Parts: sequence; structure tokens; C-alpha cells
Amino acid sequence: MNPNFVIMTHNGMELLEKHDEVDNRKVFPARAYMLSIDAVLQDGMFYGYEEFGKPTSKDQKEIFDRLIGVAKQNRVSILTMDFAKQPKKVDEILRASTRRGFLPFVADKELSFINKLPSYPSRPFRENPNNILSMSSAENFVYLRDTTAFGTETEFALKLHDTNYDMVMVDVFHGRQPFSKRAIETMKYKKLGAKRMVLARMDVGTAATYRFYWQPGWRSGGPRWITAPYPTDPDRYFVEYWRPEWHKIIYGDPKSFVYGLIAQGYDGVLIETVEAYRYFESDGQDMAAFK
Repeated sequence: MNPNFVIMTHNGMELLEKHDEVDNRKVFPARAYMLSIDAVLQDGMFYGYEEFGKPTSKDQKEIFDRLIGVAKQNRVSILTMDFAKQPKKVDEILRASTRRGFLPFVADKELSFINKLPSYPSRPFRENPNNILSMSSAENFVYLRDTTAFGTETEFALKLHDTNYDMVMVDVFHGRQPFSKRAIETMKYKKLGAKRMVLARMDVGTAATYRFYWQPGWRSGGPRWITAPYPTDPDRYFVEYWRPEWHKIIYGDPKSFVYGLIAQGYDGVLIETVEAYRYFESDGQDMAAFK
């Protein structure tokens, strides 16, 4: 396995801390958890946490600031994805994130609709000719939720190859078909010819009807670990992520998600919907995190 293989979580910064089982007011660093990850990609650090294009609230920023301190003390890197369209705001976000030592990206669409490269800036922030062999070398990145708008798998891979982003985060699937090794290898090179890193998105908190593992007849409640639909995507369902049946699909054997993405040559994994615990702890009432 690649020694520089990246394990990154998307959101869920609160998981960097754990509460005392007896006295919930006592909080400690979740050291075992932090030893298992390299980085956290946090949405809305500066803009767009509550509403697209709007500054994140002071209260939420204070929470982030505390958790950033925990991350830095435990050598967990921070990447930011903010949401804004106006060039002036984008520039402000990029400066603010860089000053804090974060790796920034600004999306010009809501998270669920990121299906193209950002229109501004027209070239990657801090574009460079360097070979990127580890996450610590990256100066910029791009996140794509859905790649089908680019055309065929080959058309997308070539379009991405025509850019100089240092790190790209994509779904394992282009439509209903997984990216081929050839496409992934094409994505791994910048336009300038230098190498870059390609990370695969992996959802651990929901199951989707359009994924390879979905079986005919599956539905909410059957099997029992598939629960309610995701609020912004009726084809996704919250799963009881602690069930061994789900573990087997995600990482349990050579046919699992993790084994597959390593075999295909990805340089890392972006673990998504880690906040699913909030749905279960609140009996489905806390839906603010799910966009």
C-alpha cells in the first residue's frame, strides 16, 4: 500500500473530541480517532456554513476555532471548502484560509450540486509545477461531487488533466460505472506533466440505490440497517453504520469499497457523512448537517 495514502474525513470536526461517559461536561481529545486520520475537510469555515455566500456565524466560528486547536495539537491537517460566487468574497476566503495555514477551496455551488470546475479563479489558487507525492506538498485542491456533466469518463479525465490542481477529490463512479484505472492514471497528471494526488469519495453514513452494492428489493427498513431517506437525495438512505453487514460492504473483504479503491490506484480516501451519528442520536431531528 502507498505509504502516503491519505485518510481524510469530510466535516465532523466535533469528532476530534470525546465526552466523558459519566460527566458529559468533561471533554477530551479523541486521540485514537485522530491517529487514524491525516486530515479533515471542513465545509463553511468562513462562508456558507449556514447559508450559501453568507459569512459563517460568530458562534460557529468559535466552535471551529476550538477544534482547530485540537487538530493542530494532534497533527491533523485542515482543509476548507467554503461556498461563495462573487470574486471579492472568493479572494477574501482564500486569503483568510491561507493565513490560518489551511488548504482552501471555494465552491461556486451548493455542496450537492458541485459538478464543474469553479469559474473563479480561472486557474488553480497557488498554481505550481511541482510533483505532489504527499498531501503536505499540495498548495490547492478541487472537489467534484458529480462528474457526468463533463461527458464520458475519458472526456472528464482529459478535462481534469488539462488543469494544474495539486489534489483532486472525485466520486469513485462516473455515472453508474466506476472510473477505470486508465482514467484514474490520466487524472494523476497535471497539464504541466507533474504528478498530483487523486482521492476517492467514500460515503460511510448512507447507502445509495445507484451504488454497486445495492440489491434488488432493498428499501427503507429492509434490511433493517437501512433507515430513512437522506433529506436532499431520496435515493440515499441513512444506514446503521455500526452494523457488521455495512462494515463488510465498506471495508470487510476483497470485494469491499476500500479494497476496490486501493486496487484502482487512488492516492487516498475522503470519508463522507461521518456526521450520520447526529441523525441517530437525535432520532432523526437534527438534520442541519445534511445538505
